[in-house]
Amino acid sequence: HKHRLERIKSLIVRNQLLTKAGLECLYDSKDLSDIYQIRYEALDKKINNEDFARLLIHLAQRRGFKSNRKVDSEDKENKEAGKLLTAVSENKKRMEEQGYRSIGEMIFLDEKFSEHK
Repeated sequence: HKHRLERIKSLIVRNQLLTKAGLECLYDSKDLSDIYQIRYEALDKKINNEDFARLLIHLAQRRGFKSNRKVDSEDKENKEAGKLLTAVSENKKRMEEQGYRSIGEMIFLDEKFSEHK
């Protein structure tokens, strides 16, 4: 996780989206826009470099991860996997039925996710 964030930040500076100093003070403002609102708005319009950098960092922090550790019980693993697959299936169906173009748009607009931001 930490290494992935370091690589993303290096990518941001290397590609001149932000300077190293700009990256260090990226979250200093008290008036930061909701990251899900930025994700939604970026579907239809160009966003500034600061918001794009925040988006890249946000996505890197929330990227899926499957541990290599052994789970104590195979039943517990199957139960958790079943819950996850059910939730993924429900969200996919919700996206299709409501016409959401992305997960970010769904999280920003759908009341179901208002508590998850």
